[in-house]
Amino acid sequence: ESSLKDKSVEVNRPEAGSGCPMEGKPSTSVEDGCPVRQGKYKNSNQYNVYSQVIDPRNQMPSQANQQQAPSQQHPLSTDRVKSHIPKGGTDDDTWAYPSPQMFWNALVRKGKSDGATERDMDTVVAIHNNMNENTWQQVMAWESLHPVTEEGREPKLLRFMGRPDELSPKAWLKTIFGHPAPFDRHDWIVDRGGQEVRYVIDYYHDESQVNRDKLPNLSDPNAMHSIFVDVRPAIDTPEALADRAFRMPLAQVKGNSIYNPPPFFAPAKLLTAEKTRVAEINAMWEQIKTKCEKEKSALSTCDSEEKCGAAAVALQRCNASIICPSVVADFDRFVQAKPVDSEKVQAAYSAMSECLESFEVECRHRK
Repeated sequence: ESSLKDKSVEVNRPEAGSGCPMEGKPSTSVEDGCPVRQGKYKNSNQYNVYSQVIDPRNQMPSQANQQQAPSQQHPLSTDRVKSHIPKGGTDDDTWAYPSPQMFWNALVRKGKSDGATERDMDTVVAIHNNMNENTWQQVMAWESLHPVTEEGREPKLLRFMGRPDELSPKAWLKTIFGHPAPFDRHDWIVDRGGQEVRYVIDYYHDESQVNRDKLPNLSDPNAMHSIFVDVRPAIDTPEALADRAFRMPLAQVKGNSIYNPPPFFAPAKLLTAEKTRVAEINAMWEQIKTKCEKEKSALSTCDSEEKCGAAAVALQRCNASIICPSVVADFDRFVQAKPVDSEKVQAAYSAMSECLESFEVECRHRK
């Protein structure tokens, strides 16, 4: 998991020739006329959520987009929650989590809004924030192997990047032994008092634990059972290799660490639940092929905009009747009601479309 992009470097070294030359041992006496004040360390750079260096006075070049996205149908909160994760380049500030509006805008910008809905954003953001807090606790377990010897040099998160389409070497190796692939990956760059340390973080989903999940608050480590993280320093330096090969295993043996990695081999329950869900999805597709052939044919042979629109809705309804029958039952009830409430029909149709989009996303993930 080494990389040439993020090597361990020293930053913010004091420069000579600043008008107050330090010859021999620095003086700390005011009477000397040239006092040397040793201020707390602070990284000279500060980054935004896009890993861009910013001017802390105005947050430029890029400020958070809190405007509604094109085609957005429902207003979303623009409130941001402060994390407990110290922010590199600041004295004592912490990172702020994205608001539901920012999160939705990011999904739209990246073309990943299929399968997600605006109504989901409060829940999605709560889970996102909780998982990041848990991730930082695991980072700190590793950082505890390097005690802070000077005030101000405590580890801080400097910047981060998402790499969802790149399997880490460890994740790739786990898949060779039958473990499902992670659904996401992040690389976090931690400022260890002047030394940049890259952490690799894989996020996994356990279908067998979904029913145990509950909506988490910010710092609840036990709310989300179906999502777990694998956090470790990238092997970019001999020091990181020593941490992974010797220091952390020794700390665990002595019981001196809160590091809690997931097992290398997938638990039997996880594999069983995954196979069961894949079998369910395959069975649904077979039913769709058999039951919805007439609607599919009607859509392919329609000869007017009106007929094609009606055929498209009919095909959606047929597919959804297999994937999410209760949602279709609501749609049918509102369509057949007298008088027809167009707002309820539209809401039911949106729910049906969202169900189909979620199913499509799940199928892509389990290819």
